[in-house]
Amino acid sequence: MESLQLSQVLADLSNINAAEAETATTIVNANTALHRPEPPRTSTASAPPEDLRPSVLRRALSAEGPVDRFGRRIIPGSTGSRSGSATNSVPGTPRRGDADQLDDDLERASTLMALYDIRAKLKQQDNSSLLKAREKINALAAKQQAQQAQHNNERNLKTSDQLRRNRYSFPKPGL
Repeated sequence: MESLQLSQVLADLSNINAAEAETATTIVNANTALHRPEPPRTSTASAPPEDLRPSVLRRALSAEGPVDRFGRRIIPGSTGSRSGSATNSVPGTPRRGDADQLDDDLERASTLMALYDIRAKLKQQDNSSLLKAREKINALAAKQQAQQAQHNNERNLKTSDQLRRNRYSFPKPGL
């Protein structure tokens, strides 16, 4: 059954030109233990449809070798159990019986969460420090503007006093 699925996948790949026919043939041949020579082809138009099929599909669809009760071919060298199912498909998936690894994962996760909490607190402190610094800068800017306004008012008063004094002109004696 696996050979049939493999040959279907390879046929699909060759249809979209993602795999070459020779490469697909070598992959399928590597998966089968028995190697049967192909009969010579005839180039007549009245050939039966099985002769027109690619050799990969003929080998995959042939019923050589032992067959299970459902009619599926049994590949020599494979056991009845599926050893591939025991392995995890995702690298980080915890396995049964690996309690120490699970404990290590939990410890790493809790450490990571603690680091994220510390990071959040530092960001909050940075934000509050920035807000305090902005408030101080705004207060200093307001104080400086008030001092400049006061200085400008004093200068304006002095110049207005001088203008008032100079406005009146008295005749100079002796003329």
